[in-house]
Amino acid sequence: MAIIQCSRCGNDISDLAKICPKCGKINFNYKKRGIILLCLVAITILVICIFYVVISQNYKKYRNSRIKDTIEKLETSFATASYKEIEDYIDVLDSLDYDTSEYEKRLIEKKQNDILAQYNNAYDNFNFEEMEVCIKNLDALNYDTSDMKAVLEYDKKNYKIAKEYRDAISNLYSKCRSYSYSSLRSEVNKVKSQTDSIKNAEVNLKSRVGKYINKIQKHVLFNAFNSQYLYSNQFDLDYGLTSSSYAIIIGDYLEEILKEEL
Repeated sequence: MAIIQCSRCGNDISDLAKICPKCGKINFNYKKRGIILLCLVAITILVICIFYVVISQNYKKYRNSRIKDTIEKLETSFATASYKEIEDYIDVLDSLDYDTSEYEKRLIEKKQNDILAQYNNAYDNFNFEEMEVCIKNLDALNYDTSDMKAVLEYDKKNYKIAKEYRDAISNLYSKCRSYSYSSLRSEVNKVKSQTDSIKNAEVNLKSRVGKYINKIQKHVLFNAFNSQYLYSNQFDLDYGLTSSSYAIIIGDYLEEILKEEL
């Protein structure tokens, strides 16, 4: 603070005083200081605004560039990378405030499709334990597994019936073709238990096992073999002169039945 003289009355006043307390004249030194201070504030605000605009533009360019680069890597990773790598790219996009809902959905679908492929591979080998694991993993991804569970329960119950029937007639077919039996009637009778089981088995057309059972039950030669030879004694299968002929006929029937794949 400094002491100055009023320009009108010559009275000593402070340079911070707005007016002269003696004559009331305005102190222009004070007014100038206010204007200077106001200008400094305005310049400071302007500099801050310019700095903000520049920083914002640079960040926007950086963000757009980073998003573009990450999306390119993410698209490639869906075909080749692990789930962890895909999730890492999605996290990067999240950190850039980018909407990742589409990619999160695609990741879930990828996981579901991969598990379904594992399930089908397990089904090809009738590996019921692995199928059950796949169903649990799909449940965790909110995939509707109600039909799969019903099929699995059905297959656990009926796969053995179908497999034992197929093995039994395959064995009988081999003996008919090689004539390696002492009694054809005895060999035919050995498949009666398995035939009874598959004949009376429940059918589920959503199941591979069920489709196989359905085809066997409706197979013309399955029913012909059963009615003519298995459940009937109208032919003496062990009669010396005709036994080999019956073996050929039965072998032909079974050959066609065995063409149905389990």
